[in-house]
Formats: sequence, structure tokens, C-alpha cells
Amino acid sequence: MDERSFDALLRLALMDANLERFRTVLDGADDAEPVFSTGYLRRRMKLLADPFGWVRKTARPLWKKTLQSAACILLACTVALGALMAVSPTVRAAVLNWLREISGGHIAYTSTSDRDARDYGEPPAWRPTWLPEGWSLDDLALMGPENGSATWTYRGESDYSLTFHCWWPQRLHAGVSYGEDVDAAALWSQATVWGKPADFYSHEEDGDRMCYLFWESEDGMLFRLGGDLDREVMERIADSVTEIGGETLPEYRLGWTPEDCVRSRRNALRDVTVERWNSTDGTVLGVFHWMYAAETAGSLAKPEGTAEAVRIGDVIGCYWGPPAPDAGGSGIKIQISGSSGTQTMTIADEAQKGTVLWTDPETGITFRISGDLEKDDLLRMAESVAPADGETP
Repeated sequence: MDERSFDALLRLALMDANLERFRTVLDGADDAEPVFSTGYLRRRMKLLADPFGWVRKTARPLWKKTLQSAACILLACTVALGALMAVSPTVRAAVLNWLREISGGHIAYTSTSDRDARDYGEPPAWRPTWLPEGWSLDDLALMGPENGSATWTYRGESDYSLTFHCWWPQRLHAGVSYGEDVDAAALWSQATVWGKPADFYSHEEDGDRMCYLFWESEDGMLFRLGGDLDREVMERIADSVTEIGGETLPEYRLGWTPEDCVRSRRNALRDVTVERWNSTDGTVLGVFHWMYAAETAGSLAKPEGTAEAVRIGDVIGCYWGPPAPDAGGSGIKIQISGSSGTQTMTIADEAQKGTVLWTDPETGITFRISGDLEKDDLLRMAESVAPADGETP
């Protein structure tokens, strides 16, 4: 007898045995139709359709049953943990490295790292490797005496900006504020970065929208991406964030600067360097700003409008004049009170700045100088740029 014939006979035998088992019910005095449960009918159909398969399935090894039970328990724990993280900041902090607290329109992330404030030697060298078309690097800012954080600013069309901020794991606070009249908790939605949960906040007021995406790495770093972009686009940018490799750029210096200017800050991180210069007496902040970057950092942001070709040594560069050249010296005035009295300072207006930009064909390094200065002064500074060690790159 072949296997197929045997299967057919076994099926008939099982059907007869099943019929005999319920004979007393079928032969009842009232000849009433028996009522079978849905579960019974489903199991019986599976049995009759494939007797051998049913036997093999019900006779699974113990280790398979144990694994299945463990998987079910793990799934239940994961769901429960996710629910607890959503409602309990304490549970969230125990699982992640940053405690999130929302109060009114304020969102704060506090590191739960047991590290005290320390010098990491270098700020966190992470940034996006993908951006939508039309976006370019505009600025770099390093904050904290312990090299605790770095902020990259990108500029898009119509002067829109996008910021990427990263923090080392240490005891500090980070976050964002939408104002006292905003319910920040209602702005939250679930996002995904690197295949893991992330926090996305979106708020629109008077036609302006500001979105923030927060996430962290496995080793406890916190990242924040802010801008007026859809969540899907911001998730893609966040997914592209990676640590910057390569060697640090050589240091360059300005051989000539206006007499009444002094450097206030210099930020350098791997392939990008930024310097800010104020007036010598401190009454004007941001007289000019210059930066240089390797090709690995991407293109540098350019002003809107048509550029004028200019010669910078042996290189042809570009110059953009301010929209209103006769409005030089304008800006935001602020007053600061101190022990020596009240001092009025002016923050130079970005809209009134001229810009010169060029690329060194030998090194591929791009330079940009922007300031509320005359064209001749900007070009003179550009021509004076040289390696700080005095050697030709």
C-alpha cells in the first residue's frame, strides 16, 4: 500500500471515529441538530484536511514550544515597555540615556549619564551626509567649555535655515521652547531614525512652521534637527547622520584685517573652520565672518542674487554686494548693563553684508568672507589669506 492510499484510509478511519464519538448526540431523542463550537469545527477541518500534518504540528518538540512562548512574552514586554515609556519619563530615562520632560510649551532633555562634566578633547564630529537639493553649509558653532556640543547650520532657498545639533553624553540640559501659550505635548508624534523610535514636534503659527526631530545613539549621544521640513524629509536627513572622518584641515589666517576689528571666536572641527570678528571696542558684534571648508563638507551657502566675478590672486571668485549699499552700519542695537554702566552694542545685520567666495584649485578648499564692509576691504582680506604656518599648501 502506498502512502497516498494509507492517508486516504486514515482519513476515513478518523472520520468514522469522530462520528462514533458523537453518536449519542446525533441519535438524540429530539433529533435536534448538534451545536459545535467554532474552535472545534476549525480544528476538525484542519485535522481532516491534513491528518499527518496535524499530527506533526501537535507533536512539536518541546524546545519549539518554549521558544514560541518566550517570543510571546518578549512581545508583550516590548509593548508594555513602549506604553510605559510614553507616559513615564522615569521609565524612558531608564531605557534611554536622556530624560524628556514637557511643561507647557517647553521641551527639555536631561542627560542621565553618570559622567560628570568633562573635556572630551574634541566636540562631537557628526553631521548629515544627505540634504535636499538646494541646501548648503552655512555655519558651525561649538558650545560649552567641555567640548560638549556642536551645531551645524545649513541654508536653503529663500533664506530658510536648517540646524543640526549634537551633544556628547554628559550632565546637561537640551531642548526647545515654543512659548508659554503652546501645549508642546500636543505637538509630539512618533518618528523613526536609524530604525529606532524618535521624537518629532511640529508647530505652525502665522504661516510659519518650525519642526524638531530628537533622537539618540546607542552610546548616549543626543541629536536634534530643526527646520521647516516635512517629517519624512527630516527622518531621511537624520538617517544620513554619521561621524566625520578624514584629517583636520590645516589652519589658515588673514594677513590683513581692518584696524578696528578683532577676532572673537574661532571654531574648527575636522574639515570646517569658522571665525567671527567684532569691533575692537566691542560695540559692534559680527563685523565680519569668514569660514573655509574641504570638499567633504559640501558646498558653502551663497547669498541670493547674481554674483560678480572677481580676481583673488590667481583665482577667479565671486562677489555679492549688499542689497542696499548705502545702508551700511545698520543692525540691531542692544543695551547691556554692568558694573561699569550701560553699554550699547550693535549686532551687524546679515542683510547688509557683502560676500566674497572662492575655491583654491590646488587643495579644493572653499573660502567665504561676509561682512558689513566695503568691497575693496573684503577683497583685500581674501587676497591676504595664507596658511598659518607660512608654507604653501
